[in-house]
Amino acid sequence: MANESSYDQIPYPSFTFSQAHPDRLSTMAEFHGINSAPAESCRVLELGCGDGTNLLWCASTLPNSKFVGIDLSAVHIEKAVSGASELNLSNTSFHHGDLLDFDTKELGQFDYIVAHGLFSWVPDIVRKKILQIYADCLSPHGVGYISFNAYPGCHIRQMVGDMMKFHIRGIENPVEKLSQSRAIINFITNTAETGSVYQYILKEELDTITSRSDSGVIHDDLSEFNDPFYFHEFVEQISDYGFQYLCEAKSSSEHTANLSAEAKVILDQLGGDRLRREQYIDFITGRRFRWTLICREDISLNQEQNPELINKFFIASQLSPVSKNPDIRSAGVEKFIAKDGSSVEARHPFTKAALVQLNINGNRETNFQDLVERCIELCGIEDKSGIDTDISKTAIYLLEMFKAGFVYLRRRKTELAYKAGEFPEASQFARWQIERGSEAIRTLSGVNIKVDDPYIVGLLRLLDGKKDRSQLALEMSKLFIENGAKPERLGENLTNSIERILSRLAETGLLVK
Repeated sequence: MANESSYDQIPYPSFTFSQAHPDRLSTMAEFHGINSAPAESCRVLELGCGDGTNLLWCASTLPNSKFVGIDLSAVHIEKAVSGASELNLSNTSFHHGDLLDFDTKELGQFDYIVAHGLFSWVPDIVRKKILQIYADCLSPHGVGYISFNAYPGCHIRQMVGDMMKFHIRGIENPVEKLSQSRAIINFITNTAETGSVYQYILKEELDTITSRSDSGVIHDDLSEFNDPFYFHEFVEQISDYGFQYLCEAKSSSEHTANLSAEAKVILDQLGGDRLRREQYIDFITGRRFRWTLICREDISLNQEQNPELINKFFIASQLSPVSKNPDIRSAGVEKFIAKDGSSVEARHPFTKAALVQLNINGNRETNFQDLVERCIELCGIEDKSGIDTDISKTAIYLLEMFKAGFVYLRRRKTELAYKAGEFPEASQFARWQIERGSEAIRTLSGVNIKVDDPYIVGLLRLLDGKKDRSQLALEMSKLFIENGAKPERLGENLTNSIERILSRLAETGLLVK
């Protein structure tokens, strides 16, 4: 394992990752037929928790659940404990130490166990201890999350990492290590055969290394341990400890959306052998990282989703109709586009109505029965005698869109405000992130966003739920004047600006009820 001082000298960057939030893990479990603990009342363990940012976010959204973090770095744990105090959280505990020294009996049982950015970066003896902790501490219907570097894509990253590590042999200073490691890849890229496939690959990797944080390069690319695995190798490892592959925590769309028709036909020929299918998808896409969920091997997973399954969840969508006036009453094709530019098509009227209504809802999650009622109105259906078939088709479509990442399903309704009230209040965790100088903040709907505008940052700081519009205007006018605005030019413009920003914050999911 990387020695303690390396993380103490250069702490690992703090992150929140929504794919490991208990609500996501609970949703994925329910989707596959596992009656796991509800996110509102569960126990969560994170191995290699860093400075606790992810657990603190989860704990702030789920006050009745318990969260335990373990990390090798004393600096990380000190920051985690400090963060829990600043956020006034009583449902967290953080422990400093090597995983090899922890007694699994003392840890107790957990409904969800998370190991993000750990499995590939430790020696084999620690990897085995990680899996033993899962085996001893995960509840019978619990879900484990393990991320890891994956082959075949990581062959390229590993090749470049080996070049950097060769070049910096004998250099002790971390700053010099960073400078020289990036410099050597830049040199090799620029001197490789012009226009060659090799140079193209190096350029792609150089861009990634350049954009990666200093601490990320030190602890990931230059780490003493960095062992990727083929998917089938990972499955073999977990099976030795009584676990099976459940699914990926993230949607499949980023890895399967661009597959050719030929590839999809071949993959479909694998039938029900989803493990082979997953491995071949990795081969085709050159996958280099996985966010994998596991569960006990004695659990019988539900692979065929029944339409009734949709009733277990609250629904939201990121799809918007391309047409300004989509035709939802005929069988004509309508195209719907996601924020990343990917798209889907639908021709079934009731399904098109569902997608349109979900777009109207925005961040508002809805249950399926309420969505059905709105679709009946949108489609102008008066005779409901034959509507069950349409409802089932739409349910199956939404379940498939969830697997593809276009639709959100949640077991728990997100507690956020859809418009600013008289005394607007922003998420305490988001305000805490701002005070800590985080580059991105996490919304209540689980999205990481960058906030670059100093006026938006300034207003967020003020939204403690105790100030009305006049008080906000007074405080914001001071900020505007400090930045050079003339007092006589504020007036109504300031009021309108505040209202506009509040609306944006509500739409983004940063205001609490």
